Parts: sequence; structure tokens; C-alpha cells
Amino acid sequence: MKQFLPLALVTAAAITTASADLTIAYSIEQGSGTKPSTLTLKTKDGKVRSDVSEEVSAIVDTQTGDTVTLMHQQKMAMTLPGSTIKDMAAAAGAGNATANPAPPKPTGRTEKISGFQCEEYVVENGGQTMELWITKEVPEGSDIISQLSRLGASMNPAAAATEGMTIDGFPVRTSVSGGPQGRVTITVVGINRDPLKDSEFKVPSGYRKVEVPQIP
Repeated sequence: MKQFLPLALVTAAAITTASADLTIAYSIEQGSGTKPSTLTLKTKDGKVRSDVSEEVSAIVDTQTGDTVTLMHQQKMAMTLPGSTIKDMAAAAGAGNATANPAPPKPTGRTEKISGFQCEEYVVENGGQTMELWITKEVPEGSDIISQLSRLGASMNPAAAATEGMTIDGFPVRTSVSGGPQGRVTITVVGINRDPLKDSEFKVPSGYRKVEVPQIP
């Protein structure tokens, strides 16, 4: 498992194949006294869509890594080539290597979160502490974890929990403390495997397309 970096690389590429339609809604709390934000993640036919807010969405082609950022108020679509994003992710990851963390330890605490009965585990790594609330009640939970693990850290806000997952179950809540962003808590508030429309992974008509230049 790498150093815990939830949401640290919002534009990094997901370069491997994602399969089967999947929608996951997250609630994200960052720091104290801030209003939780929401994020909706959708995958279909090798493409991933992340709705960060009502104003901004990102669509990633997992084959090429090309990312299109949709700015809905401006009706603008900005494309960033996968090669550029790969270089950015590699540069950012170069300083994040840490020793292997200790294995997750059960605390014995239980709690019902988003309708699922969960058990708490704690992981220590590089001065950071990650609390995992794991459930065995999510249907096809191991399949969803496998699907999420192929998306990359940018498009999977709970990557720190699903990468190298050794606990039997599905992480409903991940809380990381000790990092530069303060305490970050990511909670799954909805999971859906219903079919998704192809149009959700395309640039809407009427949007002005802008090619982002190569970034040194």
C-alpha cells in the first residue's frame, strides 16, 4: 500500500480497463468545521466519469488515459492527453514511496454506516493513521473492490483503502489523519449496478472543446 493520498491527484489518469456498469456516491469531509462535499463515480465500458460538483465533471478513457474536464456553467470541455497526465502522476508519486505499512488491526468497534453493519480496522503508515470501517453486507463487494482498484488513485477517492486490500469485506468509510490535509473522511452513501447511458461518458452537444497544451 502506498502513502495515503485520498483525492491528492484529482487529474491523474486511470490507465487500466474498468468493466461492468457501476455507480458509487461518496460523502467527503475534509478538515474540521467544513461542509461535506459529494462525489459520484460512474464506470462503463472502459470509461470513468467523476461528478465532483454540479459545476465540474471529469471523464477518463481508461485505455488512453485521456481526460476531459467538463465545466458545465461555461459549457466548456478541456482535454488533457493521457501521456501528460501519466507524467504528472509519476512525478507526484516519486516522492510518496514509503515502507510497507503494518497490517490492518481490528479494534473490536462496530457501527452501522449507510445501512451496513461495519467493523473498524486501523492501519498505520508513514506517520498517518487510516481507520477502515468494513462490511460484509455489500453484494458483490469483492468484485466492486477489484473494479475500483483498476481505476487509479485519482478517480477512486477511496484508493488508499482498496489498494492492496487484505481484509475480507468492503470499505464503507475511510478516515485518514496525520496528513497535510488534516483529517479526511470518505463515506460510501450509495452503490448501484444499474445500466448507465453512453451519453454520460461523452461531451454534451453545445460544449466548446479546448485542447490543453503539453505541460512541462
